[in-house]
Amino acid sequence: MEVDSLIQVLPTLSNLSRVKILNRLTWKLRNTDLDSAQRFGEEAIHLAEQLEAWKELVDAYSFTGIVLRNKGNYIYALNYFYQALHLSEKHNFTLNTAYSYNNIGDALGKQGKNQEARENILKAIPFFQKSQNKRGEAYGYIRLGEIYQEDSLYLEALEAYRRCLGIRLEAARDTAGILAVENRIGQIHELTQSYDSALLYYHHSLYLSETMPQPLGIAGNTNYLASVHYQLHDHDSAIYYAKKSLQVANKVGVNRVIRRNAKLLAKIYSQRENYQKAYEMTRIFSEAHAKLMREKTNKTMKSLHIEYQVQKQESKIKLLNKDKDFWQLFTWALIIGAVLLVGLLIFMVWVARQRQKGYQKLSEQKEEIEQQTEKLTEANIAVQAQKEVWEHKNKTLEKALEELKTAQTKIAKSEQMASLGQMVTGISHELSNPINFVYTGTESLQTILKDLTEILDKYDQADKISPEQLTDFQEEILELKEDLEYQEMQEDTFLLLKDIHHGATQTANVITSLRTFARMDSKMAISTDIHQSLDSTLVILNRKLEDRIEVKKKYQKNLPFVTCFSGQINQVFMNILLNAFEAIEGEGKVKVCTELTENEKVKISISDNGKGMDMKTQKHIFDTFFTTKDTESHKGLGLSITTDILQRHQGKIEIESHKNQGTTVIVILPIHPKLEV
Repeated sequence: MEVDSLIQVLPTLSNLSRVKILNRLTWKLRNTDLDSAQRFGEEAIHLAEQLEAWKELVDAYSFTGIVLRNKGNYIYALNYFYQALHLSEKHNFTLNTAYSYNNIGDALGKQGKNQEARENILKAIPFFQKSQNKRGEAYGYIRLGEIYQEDSLYLEALEAYRRCLGIRLEAARDTAGILAVENRIGQIHELTQSYDSALLYYHHSLYLSETMPQPLGIAGNTNYLASVHYQLHDHDSAIYYAKKSLQVANKVGVNRVIRRNAKLLAKIYSQRENYQKAYEMTRIFSEAHAKLMREKTNKTMKSLHIEYQVQKQESKIKLLNKDKDFWQLFTWALIIGAVLLVGLLIFMVWVARQRQKGYQKLSEQKEEIEQQTEKLTEANIAVQAQKEVWEHKNKTLEKALEELKTAQTKIAKSEQMASLGQMVTGISHELSNPINFVYTGTESLQTILKDLTEILDKYDQADKISPEQLTDFQEEILELKEDLEYQEMQEDTFLLLKDIHHGATQTANVITSLRTFARMDSKMAISTDIHQSLDSTLVILNRKLEDRIEVKKKYQKNLPFVTCFSGQINQVFMNILLNAFEAIEGEGKVKVCTELTENEKVKISISDNGKGMDMKTQKHIFDTFFTTKDTESHKGLGLSITTDILQRHQGKIEIESHKNQGTTVIVILPIHPKLEV
């Protein structure tokens, strides 16, 4: 084994050769024996510093930092990475500079400092390209994609992953690297609901995992496939892949994959009312979850212990520095006293000499002042010229501001049209099902009426039948009824009529909602039923619920009508409800409440149990063009336009939100505002 051989030869080496072997041992043991790796790395640092072997010292700092990062000690790890970066830049070690920036970004990312992590990795990539190090460049792009994905910047993440995949496909031998990045591309497609593309990448990754073979990859990919099939409502395929993933994950002991599969299977079995299997999967989920929580707790305790040791060490250093500062201050006081005495004597001699030189200096200073006056005059002329330049720039900026305001107005109008487009899409979706009921029902009724007509035609022949043939004729009628399933025909007729009536009722409801929503560009303020506006908006947005979001209404009875531009208020409700639906990942609830406040204003509250917002996001949520969503399809104008509409109605909007605890949006409208067209 290489590690054992290196340890055996280590005592026979000295100087630079010993540093190189120590660095190699640190790298080899970075994932398996962390304590030994740290010990070898720190010895390499000490020896390389003595020898001033800068390249080996950079490697020692980097390798030891990676060991500390793997231990979870990110503070010390970052210190070593910054030391490596400083030396690499100082001595122009291009590739080491790239890895140093990359390591710093990785350590910052593991602490949740994603913006700083992203900045450092973006600095690393050009250095990898300059060094023509494809492996490092690929790693930089995949780590960059992971950070974008954590921040829900899916388009940026997809671009980074695709660049990584292109690099790894060039180096065809890097099968494991191709597998990893294809999985991440599949995850992005799954998150953006591009399920066909997600399945394509997951299946290819599974093929690579099986050919390597790599059990962990097989477990992960089959779990991803199960998740996508579940979202496509293909539960049989989801069960197949989830069971396969669970089997492999149990063999390799990957609790996070076991937990995901058990949770998915429990949900499917519960929906199928197979409660025994659902209970069994829930038990497996609980056991895997408990193991993961124990691992997380142990890791947290270890991290806290390390931070405590760091603080303790820093406290000791501060005490030592205080003692050192005191004695340094005392020593300096003695030295300064002696210097002052000597200085006083020198000063007295200097004063005598300065009197002799005074007149000469005064003459020189006068000449210098005249020169400075000339320079100030020239500077004044330059300032005037600069002032004219700034005035010209100010006029240019004012013109640009006017153009920006015009563009903003156009974009706001396009956002309004986009809302109208969403409305039309919703209406199309809502009308398609009831119309299909009516269409299908009428076709089936046509078939039934044809068979029924055949029976009635047979009865019309009764007048032509003689009494002797009547018995045979009755048997023919009974056989015809039996052949045409007359009894089932009667039952089907009433069921079809019920379906047609249901479809017609649904169509009428959608048309009623459409009439309410058709006033988007109305320039006349009218007395509006807020409950009707909310209901019509929910009907239009019904397709967004996808049987995963439950809407609960709590309306106050006899709520006064509000004088408003009803189309604009409908747009307010659409923007807020859309945000609520999109904030819920998976299943959830949205609650819509209305009430009359004590000061005679209508209060509308819309709450969701989605992902919520932190305080930083809430500070910018009403800013124009600010968005937390995909910037390709969301311009960040929804709440900005909403605020403008409510200000026009002398109303206001408030938001109460906490990270991972949901959001409540409160709209308050006066009953009779003073409106301007």
